[in-house]
Amino acid sequence: MCWTAIWPAPAAGQSADNVAVVVNDNSAESQRIAEHYVRARGIPASNVLRIQTVTTDSIDRDAYVRTIEQPVGAAIRRAGLEDRLLYLVLTKGIPLRILGSEGLQGTAASVDSGLTLLYRRLTGQPVATAAHIANPYFLDKREVTEARRFSHREHDIYLVTRLDAFTVDEALSLVDRAQQPPAGGLIVFDQRVAASGPRSGDEWMERAAERIAQQGHQDRVLLERTPMRAVTKEPVLGWYAWGAADPEYRSRRRDVSFAAGAIAANLTSFDARTFREPPAGWEPSRSANKAEWFEGAGDALVADLVRDGVTGVAGQVGEAYLLGAVRPDILFPAYLAGFNLAEAFYLATPVLSWQQIVVGDPLAAPVDRPRLTDQELEGAVDPATLLPGLFARRRLAAARETNREQPEDVLVALVQAETLVVRGDSAGARAALAKAVEMTPASTALLLRLAQLEDAADASDAAIARYRQVLELDPTNIVALNNASYRPLRRAGLRVGCQWANRSANRWCRSSRPIAISTGSSRFARSCRSPHRRATVIACRRLRFFHTSENFTFSSRLVAVQDETNAPKLP
Repeated sequence: MCWTAIWPAPAAGQSADNVAVVVNDNSAESQRIAEHYVRARGIPASNVLRIQTVTTDSIDRDAYVRTIEQPVGAAIRRAGLEDRLLYLVLTKGIPLRILGSEGLQGTAASVDSGLTLLYRRLTGQPVATAAHIANPYFLDKREVTEARRFSHREHDIYLVTRLDAFTVDEALSLVDRAQQPPAGGLIVFDQRVAASGPRSGDEWMERAAERIAQQGHQDRVLLERTPMRAVTKEPVLGWYAWGAADPEYRSRRRDVSFAAGAIAANLTSFDARTFREPPAGWEPSRSANKAEWFEGAGDALVADLVRDGVTGVAGQVGEAYLLGAVRPDILFPAYLAGFNLAEAFYLATPVLSWQQIVVGDPLAAPVDRPRLTDQELEGAVDPATLLPGLFARRRLAAARETNREQPEDVLVALVQAETLVVRGDSAGARAALAKAVEMTPASTALLLRLAQLEDAADASDAAIARYRQVLELDPTNIVALNNASYRPLRRAGLRVGCQWANRSANRWCRSSRPIAISTGSSRFARSCRSPHRRATVIACRRLRFFHTSENFTFSSRLVAVQDETNAPKLP
């Protein structure tokens, strides 16, 4: 049988303008794959986001936030791409999993699934790290005809995929296959038909076959209902099986021919735990003998499916439980209906901030559909906040939730100032924040933030004036006391500087909870007799804190010591 005639030329779903590529500059593999993908898809230079992080499979959460999530978010915000970007594409050499606690309420997750919630985090909404979070794009029990193309008009997430494989060349082949016209093929479902254990997976496969038949593709479905392995000589466009949970699949090869554009998934956990290649002779197993495992588990590896020729595949970096499984009754009907690779997989994914990764070019699609216009994808830039329109509405909504006492005009000025800071316009940010202060002159949080911006811009007199305004309203404000002492000391105004510094240190010593004292000017509180004193000591018995500073000079730049009780409330 041959279906080539009914498949149009490959579609790109949305366009390259909607895709960002994340490159780990610490990995030559990441750089090479990213360069190939950027050329192949024509990704704009503004959409290439560079980070520097570890190249290991796992990363702890603090490092993930510091070296992956925050740099990616900052790059998106600097370029004003919050709404335009729909897809984030990670590359080989970026960690797979975020370390954390295990279980259904655990904090461990895949890096990819964690990054899906970056848009939501950037708006300022609180996002839990424990347990999984419902995927707002999940189709659930609705029909595929009710599914909509992905955009930020309805959904406050990103769809994240990655280009990864055992080798760089195999990852490059993923990109190349996505450019080829799909050749058609069977959708293969291989039920386990086990005497015991969950039946949900087999039921999903039954329903998937029914839905595909209802789409008019009944002759394209191979549903293997026996315990035997599914076998076909026809090209395969879709593959779904139980992995090593099925005794028939305790080998690394599928012995089928995957068509260009083929997608796949296994109903198993841990199959995306690594993209390191196992030693020759290793095979998946369900053995409890850890000596027979590879990289912490015995399950099959999605990288073998990439090697076999799929264009896209989903897998799990850890124990996903049944709730984390990709739903075949949504995935394949959606893909056949023309949703692109990323849309199809995420329509079929129940939860986020969980274990799943999706491998492949998000723009790969088997059938052509009209692209959404820019107007459909993103709103016009909001002139008040300077943010893309859809994102601006969500950002202001989040700001209202955390600053309910503030007037709307103040919130708009605050968000505008925040936007300008991110984009490197210090003068504009200070002007916007000054407007907010004029409207609420009794707000110590706003005054403090403005003082810090003035301080960072080396506007000494303005910064000192703002810190003193804070102290008139709140004489015990630690951050203002600390920072107000630095400028006079720096300019040899020792008497005034030491007054502020002593007050700052005394306030710290009376504190009922630990506060980390870093390169604070309060270290001068007990040593103001000489500005050139080389060793400075602060001892606070109540804090049980003893700090010495060797070779301290005025050239040590003082930054604000943040005390969360006095920090600005913008989330």
